[in-house]
Amino acid sequence: MPYGNPLQREATRARVIKSRSKYANFYRYGYSYMGIGRLLVLGLVIWLIWFLYTRLKTSAVSRKSQKQKTKVLAVKQCAVCAVHVPEEEAIKKGDLYYCSQTHADKDN
Repeated sequence: MPYGNPLQREATRARVIKSRSKYANFYRYGYSYMGIGRLLVLGLVIWLIWFLYTRLKTSAVSRKSQKQKTKVLAVKQCAVCAVHVPEEEAIKKGDLYYCSQTHADKDN
């Protein structure tokens, strides 16, 4: 039989056609062909997911820290030296506020 089994001839012909194709190495080693455009789109999608995740994560942290920073202290001015002192630390005599006990005694 010079031509061999018809099934063997068909298998050989399929291998020859596949080996002559443009992407023979991809198919031979089990890779699938992915164009550069598809690779760029995939990279863009991955980057977009990462960007949105980090942005949402940092915005949640910043919102939490802004809520903690919104506490405002009332400040009063000393009647003697004009230094501004938190109202909790200021000494009040009448309608006037003082930065220390010595200034409160001095103004009498």
